[in-house]
Amino acid sequence: MMIGTESKWRMVALPGETRDDIRDSCDRVMEALLDIEEQEGRVHSAAVSLDLGQMRLTIEIAVDAETIDEAVAIVDDATSRAMSAGGHRPGDPAEYPELVEKHAEVLVPA
Repeated sequence: MMIGTESKWRMVALPGETRDDIRDSCDRVMEALLDIEEQEGRVHSAAVSLDLGQMRLTIEIAVDAETIDEAVAIVDDATSRAMSAGGHRPGDPAEYPELVEKHAEVLVPA
């Protein structure tokens, strides 16, 4: 089945980091998600949007999976890899965006 996911992240501006730096980082996250889509046939329709005023990054990904739990695991892995490509290190609260909200829903039943 096709499962859609959305996660919202609060971006962290490091000392000396400009809005352009944050925008470039988010562009790298999107490029990495597109690479993941090409490499893995189960990840589809990735989209990244950035609200600089709110310092909020939204990532949407659709996934072919048997269950929502499986989809969330696939998306968590893809998001972590994409964030790393964007220059954010998972587990480092000084450099990794804070997850604010996440949800998943069935788009196309099996």
